[in-house]
Amino acid sequence: MDVLQFKGHLLTAGRDGALRSWTWNKNMDNDGNVQLPKSDGGLRSLLLTPPSEEKGAGLVIGTMMNSLLGVTLSKTGSPLDGVNFEGVPITQGHTGEVCDIAKIPASFLGADVLTVSTDGLVCKLNSERREPVWRLWLQGCVFSCVDCNVRGDTVVLGTKDGRLIVLELNPESLTVKEVYNKKVTPGEITAVKLSPDERMLTLGATDRCLHIFHLQEKEDDDNKGKEQVVEEEWVYFGMLKGHKGPIHSVDWSKEKKNDTYIIRTSTKIPEQKFWEVTRCVEISGDNLNDFPWSSSTCLLDHKLVGLWSSKQASEGQLTCVDVNPDETLVAMATNSGSLSLFQYPCLTQKAFSHAYKSHQTPRALCFTLDGRSLLTVGGADTSIMQWKIV
Repeated sequence: MDVLQFKGHLLTAGRDGALRSWTWNKNMDNDGNVQLPKSDGGLRSLLLTPPSEEKGAGLVIGTMMNSLLGVTLSKTGSPLDGVNFEGVPITQGHTGEVCDIAKIPASFLGADVLTVSTDGLVCKLNSERREPVWRLWLQGCVFSCVDCNVRGDTVVLGTKDGRLIVLELNPESLTVKEVYNKKVTPGEITAVKLSPDERMLTLGATDRCLHIFHLQEKEDDDNKGKEQVVEEEWVYFGMLKGHKGPIHSVDWSKEKKNDTYIIRTSTKIPEQKFWEVTRCVEISGDNLNDFPWSSSTCLLDHKLVGLWSSKQASEGQLTCVDVNPDETLVAMATNSGSLSLFQYPCLTQKAFSHAYKSHQTPRALCFTLDGRSLLTVGGADTSIMQWKIV
């Protein structure tokens, strides 16, 4: 898959996972081999790094499993003499479609974003260092969307076959407990969101319905009459119907209104609706124009009307939006690969924007917590891009 000249040797990398060294002479004799573990797949690319005072030149290796590995080459003889692949990858990415990304406001692991993919991987990433800090693989799960609580120790996952999975991560032992795993809808779950108080969660799906869950005390019949430790479980609360198309995005209100949270939802039709959670009823959005929301992922909003008349929106379908923490910028992506940055609120027709070419079809995006950069995920290209705001 790749070849590289190093001093009097030729280094080759192949799909068989072997890194080989060849003496540069008439016979091109093989003088060293290193085999990559089968779990990392084949080799894709090679890159030399300069030597240091203590070590020889380095070699960065890209694999078919979207990992970057590093080795230090020998200073004498064959470059691969005594060489072993270093235990911890430089970085390791997804191998399937990267479907969604969520912010982690106060992670105990130093991660600020969370990503999921159809490969069954859940990854917590540090966007400043551009490296994964925690990974979990759930075999057989084809994830489509994700959300988490403020600390990142409760992770909510939706799958393409309609399953809702809730995981709890122990901050001390880093053990993972699956507290909910049930099929909720016959089709794909397209959006999941936890409420601001982390006591409720909602999911939207291709069945055009919004499904609500809440935490409820669980009684242990075996310990009745004894001092009990209160445990809670996720219980189905209700269903909201009314959309004409699959639900694309969901936002919870920051605060309760008349002792109930409000949810807004949008579809790609486009269509927007507002819901009162406690009574599970649709309400009018006429008096909610300046209502504060805990997130800004809905494609439709009165403060985003300028996006829909933009050149980019006319050339492709809107796929995702997000507003920066200072609420001065809004990012928009379309299925034509366009990524645009507008001033927020965006109220004027054909508003000015900075436009860029990103993934072929961006699936999701979000600003980092400090607002200094924007992260986009590209679905089938298995990549995450980071854009610096200047």
